[in-house]
Amino acid sequence: MIKLDKKLVQNFGYLTIDQIVNLALPLVTYYYLINLLGKTYYGKAILAVVIVEYFAVLVNFGFNLSGVQSISKNREDTNKIRKILSGIYYVKFLLMLVSAIAYFLIVYFAFRENFELYAYTFTICIGAFLNMLFFFQGMEDMKYITIINTIIRVLFTVLIFFSITEIEHYIYVPLFNGLGQIVAGLISLFVLFKWFDFRFVKQTYIELVTIFNEGLVYFSTRIAAVLNEKSVRLLIGIVLGDEQIAVYDLAEKIIKPLKSPFMILSQTIYPRVAQNNDFSVLRKTITLTVLIALVMIAVLWFVAPWIILTIANESLMEAKYIIYILSVTLLFDGVSYQLGAPGLLVLGKVKIFNAGIIAKVALLFILCLVLYLSAGIESIMYFAVIAAVISLFDMVYRLYYSRKFKII
Repeated sequence: MIKLDKKLVQNFGYLTIDQIVNLALPLVTYYYLINLLGKTYYGKAILAVVIVEYFAVLVNFGFNLSGVQSISKNREDTNKIRKILSGIYYVKFLLMLVSAIAYFLIVYFAFRENFELYAYTFTICIGAFLNMLFFFQGMEDMKYITIINTIIRVLFTVLIFFSITEIEHYIYVPLFNGLGQIVAGLISLFVLFKWFDFRFVKQTYIELVTIFNEGLVYFSTRIAAVLNEKSVRLLIGIVLGDEQIAVYDLAEKIIKPLKSPFMILSQTIYPRVAQNNDFSVLRKTITLTVLIALVMIAVLWFVAPWIILTIANESLMEAKYIIYILSVTLLFDGVSYQLGAPGLLVLGKVKIFNAGIIAKVALLFILCLVLYLSAGIESIMYFAVIAAVISLFDMVYRLYYSRKFKII
């Protein structure tokens, strides 16, 4: 039996609520938006979000991992926490300025005809700057951030139904997403000042460089992960057009929430494993992950068409084939999540962890290039198969090294 203390169980519960809200609310608005905007204009909005998310990763840098570790190890030292948080805020602000310059240059030269859409979408980057989820994870106190995010997301979801009423309003879809993140971030900052005795403190150049380097260790991991996750949709938008990206996006919206329990398990045990290097809980969660994933895959094969008709319409029924293919990634990614941060990173195998993710991205582009040169890419199903192969590669890679270093 796994012995989990009260705080660990509570944080698992709060992370579960946060993930459910984060993934379920877009499904609530999906039926309304896809029928109002149509595949073309909805696809345009999705493509803008995909592009800006690359820059959001630059803003977050590697602090979602390095920040959790630093906070977790120094949670009893208020002065140290102030220094860590202040340093991360300062570095993220500088990264946001760099992102803004690069982003708007790209938009001006490549997407000028939709400049207003892309300008509104940049609010997501500002939200990334204000996001302090890593602090609450490191402190193992997810109550505040969960309540804040839930209330704000529900509020802005309701506003979508009242504010987006015509096709021309498609430019506001990413704006509501970004504004919600900004408001939640500002409230979280207030909570830090009010209940965690946070104060901004001066940082020396050396201290900022140290914090930057700590994040840099994990940045290649994050950017490579996002390249792997987002590039498929980006390539679909470029190669096959806005309508096809809308179809693939629907399949992902159904698959992604089902991966959240495995991500939550990983996020919940990560601070605890990082604190005492106890891998016994990790081994149990891997077994649980495999069992849950197999059940999910079996159920999806029966209910996928019904889900599509419930949240979308008949014109998007092509997405069921994408769901069938991507369903296997529930197992592959579920196991990979457990072996990643709570496994290889905790053991200090950062280079191996990063090399695996970079290899995934390289394999993705190699497979896409080979397919394009040999047979051409005429269907989104090709992209779905490639995504499944990449997911399998990642799981096998992490399993190999986890066995080698006796993590499992």
